[in-house]
Amino acid sequence: MDVLEEIVKWSDGRPAWQGDAMRRIFLQRNLTENDDDELLSMIKAEEGLGVTPGSLPKPKPLSFTDIPRPAKIGSPVTLKKMHSLANVNALDPDESELEFAVEGLTVIYGDNATGKTGYSRVLKRACRASSEPILPDVFSENPPPDPASAAFELEIDGKVVPETWKDGESGPDGMATIAIFDNLCARLYVDSSNEVKYRPYGL
Repeated sequence: MDVLEEIVKWSDGRPAWQGDAMRRIFLQRNLTENDDDELLSMIKAEEGLGVTPGSLPKPKPLSFTDIPRPAKIGSPVTLKKMHSLANVNALDPDESELEFAVEGLTVIYGDNATGKTGYSRVLKRACRASSEPILPDVFSENPPPDPASAAFELEIDGKVVPETWKDGESGPDGMATIAIFDNLCARLYVDSSNEVKYRPYGL
């Protein structure tokens, strides 16, 4: 059992508001003022301090469906395709498709504002690796009512497995085993001279 799984297991016995706070911190990293208000109200409701429980969102604790999962030995997962992105920046759902090499390296490049970051944010959220917000087209006069979504094609144990994802939902189990190396981490090694210390993911 890895560190994140230990944290989820430990959180199971905590008060409901703490479990909800842990989920928000893991998924968002930074709590908003609205998060603070909702969590404070949950605490008051649990302590019987004059807040009606039904007026609050139901506490949703951190769970195994929120965290990345270690790949099973002997069951490799390969991301082959990412497509049909909807409500992601200005990407066209009918033309938003990336194919990845099953072996070797796939390089994605382009000018600024061509959608590279939009693809990467969707991938990181679907793999439960990041909480960066995914925005719709900022130039659209009518914001879409639906959240961002995408489809993926995986190869698991030699079989092609289609997966879909919608923002606000947990990433598919197959996607949760894919490790993401963020460029924010890369800068530590290529731009700076640092003493690199190991800290288990999840802490």
